[in-house]
Amino acid sequence: MGQQGKVATPGEDIAASEEFAAGDGAYERDGRIFAAVAGSVILDRSAMVASVRARNPPKAFAAGDVVLGEVTDVRGTMVNLQHVVPEAGGRKPTGGDAGTIHISKVSEGRTDDIRELFRLGDVVRAKVVQSKPSLQLTTAGAELGVVKALCTRCRAPLQLAKGELRCDACERTEYRKVAKGYSSPRYFEG
Repeated sequence: MGQQGKVATPGEDIAASEEFAAGDGAYERDGRIFAAVAGSVILDRSAMVASVRARNPPKAFAAGDVVLGEVTDVRGTMVNLQHVVPEAGGRKPTGGDAGTIHISKVSEGRTDDIRELFRLGDVVRAKVVQSKPSLQLTTAGAELGVVKALCTRCRAPLQLAKGELRCDACERTEYRKVAKGYSSPRYFEG
């Protein structure tokens, strides 16, 4: 049985579920509380919760973080991003890599049709508005928006010239909510 402050490893028995509820970093099975992560055991006798404080806790996204993600679904009022990662690199947060941009968070002005501003496969720079219970993002601001786009006809990279996104391959011009500093980040490539 675990003791306050003892270092536990994942799967180690730390308390009885008759005495404690499983808290962060712990889980209950067959009447016992086990460590889910490696770290220090915390037995909170006032709340009757057994938890484990991870030695190297996973990073979580926080409001204000700037992230990159790939558009995988565009609906009438929202855009879904997958493969969401911090723009600055570093340690990748855990707990899901999907986020949503609601139509009200696309720009500082009114947005009538979100499907005109984002397309499947676009890479978007966004800011975290909220991380729990789901990752909510915004592209309101000149530095936020699409940083890499592909032609919807031929899938060639779109080039930004004179404020327009142009496909050199099929000579098509398209529109997006383009971020200041539009480029072709290699963040998602092989």
